[in-house]
Amino acid sequence: MAGRQGDAYGHGAPSVAAHLVGLGYRTLGVADVEEAIALKETGIDATFLVLSATLPEHSAALVATGCEPVVCTLEMAEALARDAARAGVRVAVHLDVDTGMGRIGIRPDEVPAFLERCRALPALRCADS
Repeated sequence: MAGRQGDAYGHGAPSVAAHLVGLGYRTLGVADVEEAIALKETGIDATFLVLSATLPEHSAALVATGCEPVVCTLEMAEALARDAARAGVRVAVHLDVDTGMGRIGIRPDEVPAFLERCRALPALRCADS
């Protein structure tokens, strides 16, 4: 991971992650599934919250790695649910809500309907379900 911009601001993501886990943290935020995989490969035992929006083609890797991704499209939620069902697991997801920047995320007025659709997918576990 040397040279990666997201390498804990140059401090070394594996070292920082190991230190945080040693302090008792069990969930760590990462930029993408590749970062989670790299940390798992160094022996980091944690749940990884993937903060960047992901594409449906990443769903199998997210499920296999046990990541908790943010979702902001129904296509992504359905892909995760499909791959989780195939693997016989439930995937915890977090909704990515656009709080005003207008770049990515679900508009606040769309959250109830989107959440209802996600909760209808048995292989997904939303924040409070």
